[in-house]
Amino acid sequence: TDTIKTGSATLPEPLVIGKDIIQPTEIIDNDGLTSFDPVEDGIDFYESVELMRVAVSNAKVVGPQNYGEVIVVSGDSNTQFNDFGGINLSANDYNPERIVVDFDNESYIAKAGDFYTGEIVGVFGYGFGNYKLWAKESDLPELNVSERPDVVTDIEFKEDELTVAAYNVENFSTDKENTPDEKVEKIAKSFVENMKSPDIITLVEVQDNDGPTASGNSDASASYERLIAAIIAAGGPTYEWTDIAPEYNQDGGQPGGNIRVGYLYNPERVSLSEGTKGGSTEAVAWENGELTLNPGRILDLPQQNTRKPLAAQFEFQGEKVVVIGTHLNSKGGDQPLFGKNQPPYLGSEAERIELATMINEFIKKGQAQDPDLKVIVAGDMNDFEFTPALAALKGGILTNMVEKVPAGERFSYYYQGNSQVLDHVLVTNNLADQTVVDMIHINALYMEEHGRASDHDPILIRTSLKKPADGVVDEGEWEEEITNDEIRITIPENELFEETSIAVSEDKLNSLLESGKDVVLDYGQLEAIFDHKQLEKLVEEANDAVTFTFDQTADAEYVGSNKGKHSETILVDPFAFKITDASGVEIELRGHSTFLWDFSEPIDHRHIKTLELDEKGKWKNAPVISKGSKWTFKVKNTDAITIVKTK
Repeated sequence: TDTIKTGSATLPEPLVIGKDIIQPTEIIDNDGLTSFDPVEDGIDFYESVELMRVAVSNAKVVGPQNYGEVIVVSGDSNTQFNDFGGINLSANDYNPERIVVDFDNESYIAKAGDFYTGEIVGVFGYGFGNYKLWAKESDLPELNVSERPDVVTDIEFKEDELTVAAYNVENFSTDKENTPDEKVEKIAKSFVENMKSPDIITLVEVQDNDGPTASGNSDASASYERLIAAIIAAGGPTYEWTDIAPEYNQDGGQPGGNIRVGYLYNPERVSLSEGTKGGSTEAVAWENGELTLNPGRILDLPQQNTRKPLAAQFEFQGEKVVVIGTHLNSKGGDQPLFGKNQPPYLGSEAERIELATMINEFIKKGQAQDPDLKVIVAGDMNDFEFTPALAALKGGILTNMVEKVPAGERFSYYYQGNSQVLDHVLVTNNLADQTVVDMIHINALYMEEHGRASDHDPILIRTSLKKPADGVVDEGEWEEEITNDEIRITIPENELFEETSIAVSEDKLNSLLESGKDVVLDYGQLEAIFDHKQLEKLVEEANDAVTFTFDQTADAEYVGSNKGKHSETILVDPFAFKITDASGVEIELRGHSTFLWDFSEPIDHRHIKTLELDEKGKWKNAPVISKGSKWTFKVKNTDAITIVKTK
């Protein structure tokens, strides 16, 4: 049979999304493809218009052009955009409203935040795991270009706080074909200008010196030195570097490239703790709360074709911190969101959960030896903040700082129209309250023509490794002065609160007793004085650690008298002083307790009264011995004491 062309017909008017047809904006599929529901399921909606003419009005671009495609959202959609014009993937919303516009021009320039005025018209089809709107570039409306923001971290430098960055630098090496000078310059400037020269930089995807060339050598020293030189040229510090080269072609990634995690660190601010550097097949462990190898690879599970987590211990202003650089296995093998299986099978997830659990358990072993161990886990986890893999990594002991980033800024990567988090920095819970975070959006939503240096955005934290002031002072936090007669323990000024405690361990308490000296606890305006006999009684009573607390919030009320026309009574608020054992039970010492109150200026003895609340609830005088501005008094009951100045 012959087919003869007899003419042409007018194409039907396109169906306009958001007007003629309404697309789902949250659900891709919720029934395992057992029912056809284009009103509710995004995958069914697109199936219903496949090979039909469709139009998108006033489309908004949500990410960079790639493979001759831009991904857009209809201007008639109720989509919530992030602060940079993209749309964020979340646990309950994978954004089925995003539309891939395929026009087959890879030189076309577009980015998130750009938008069209008018209609994009094409035919809906399917390819490479996605529904697509096939269009001609000549039919695209004029693109309205938005201004790309110049993003500089809002984390300010603090002399006594540590800054740590994580940055996937996308197959970085000395091979100029794959890592041209322009890329090196952009990455270096991002550290200096956008991130203000972090103290420690966790680098992901550093390749060996010759990149993907099959040389049999996995050393990356020249790759690091190339980046360090560029940072110096950009006005940054002279960083030092450390890593452990992988076995050749055993850690996945581009063949011959030998990607790995490694560190740059500023030796003017931090130092790598002394230790033996591990080999590629040597497993790091803990000894007395410190790494047995520094740096060392965590090899507690087999990890074929996957980057091995790298633990390195650093010192910063007398404090130690362990940073674990991490690049978990990729999402390769996961089925597409709009594929034939719903929900998609995530073939790579099980391994990520295992590796995340391994890292969590490794940290727990360190905490068993040092409960105050401080650890930062940083890098590309290849999974989202709400996934089982990240839940396993947190495991009750880590806080994911990404979760504290405002929703409009919470992404580090762009894939098929979704802004999403792949890069994370987690800290042990003892650092969480004193850590701030910033995700620095300079790459993910842009093309190279817009200044992109990598396919990932970097993330930065600033943290204090010192225990925050809370009015509880442990050994090592106080100042101690020993003279012939006494041992003086002084609380730092920043730890002086309305309720201030000195926590003394059993060993320290015994050593104070063995000294044979008086012990003075200096709370600033108040000093508590204990002689040798009182310390002996205290050790007998406590038989454990003790805490001495000066409490200025005591609720006892003193009512004074005002006799005489020209006299005025000025009260110092009642206070209490108590001693408790390790379980919080109060210890009552027999006899009198001695205190010294410093008025900071001389006081006439006729204008002062020191009182204590007796067992009957009556205020009675506690005689004082005055010496200039300092008044020493003894009381039997320390539950309520007050000082009255009269003038």
